[in-house]
Amino acid sequence: MKTQKNETLDNGSEAAIRQVKFIFETNGTMWDTIRRHLNEKNYHISLNELPVIRDILFHYYDQYFLYDIDRQIYLSRMLSRRDDRTMEYFIVWFEYFLCESNPDWMNYQDLVIQWTECFFQNPDLFSQIIKQIDTLIELWTKVAPDNHQRSAFFVAHMVTQCFRQGMNNR
Repeated sequence: MKTQKNETLDNGSEAAIRQVKFIFETNGTMWDTIRRHLNEKNYHISLNELPVIRDILFHYYDQYFLYDIDRQIYLSRMLSRRDDRTMEYFIVWFEYFLCESNPDWMNYQDLVIQWTECFFQNPDLFSQIIKQIDTLIELWTKVAPDNHQRSAFFVAHMVTQCFRQGMNNR
């Protein structure tokens, strides 16, 4: 009897979740608000907002409703339009947008190159980020542990940046 009651509650909960999801997916006004918010916030996204942006771009993205948001370009703009340029921002951005998943639409190599270019010209910031390289490599490899080409790319790129930084500081 108790099992039957739990099954009824589970079925009711599943139906409610499907209904809420349907409303969320088909609400054009809400998607317009999200699209407008994403475009307005692109210049000043706080660290606290990164998880929400990640969820929209990676988990809830709908090309029909967010037709004018190219995710690759959006991520590039998030990097290049920073006012504060702190180590914490770049590390957290790296974690949320390069180390959550490896979707087909993402050109991770271009994004990693753009990411390093954002702080390369600032030797102190570069040094702070390089001190976190073990953490960065660990985060990077968790996405695709069997993709040795992806891992080799990241390590080789970061080593190249270190040599490049050394040449610039002569």
